[in-house]
Amino acid sequence: MELELQLKEARTALGLIEDAKVRARTTLIANEFKSFTAPKGLRVDTHERRIELQMIEDNRYPHTLARFEVDTNYTDDYRTKGYKASYRFNSGDNNQIQFLPAIAEFITIASKSADVICDVFVDLDNGFKDKLMEARK
Repeated sequence: MELELQLKEARTALGLIEDAKVRARTTLIANEFKSFTAPKGLRVDTHERRIELQMIEDNRYPHTLARFEVDTNYTDDYRTKGYKASYRFNSGDNNQIQFLPAIAEFITIASKSADVICDVFVDLDNGFKDKLMEARK
C-alpha cells in the first residue's frame, strides 16, 4: 500500500514537472511573438512547439495562414539532441490575400526569433533534465 502511494506521488511529481516544461516552452514562443498583433479576422494560436496565424471563417475550422514550428533535430550520429525551426505560409484565395502583410510580419518575427527559441529549448531541456530524472526514479 505504501509503495503504491509512493508510486502515485512520483507520477504526480513527474507530471507536474513535465507540465512546467510545456508551459515554459509555450510561454517562450508566445513572448517572442508578443509584438505581433493579429488583424481583425485572424487569431494567433500558441502551443508547446508551434505558433500559428489562423484565419477565422464563419463557424468553420480555422485556416492556418502561417506557422512557426520547433522540431527535434539530432546530429548525424544521434548523440546530440537539438532543435530546428521551420516556418511556412499559405496565402490562397482572395479572402486570404488581404492578410499578406500580416503573414509577412509573422514570418519576419519567426525568422528573427528562430535561433533564440531553439537555443532556449536546449537550455530548458538541460534545466529540467535533473528534475525529470529524479522524478522518474
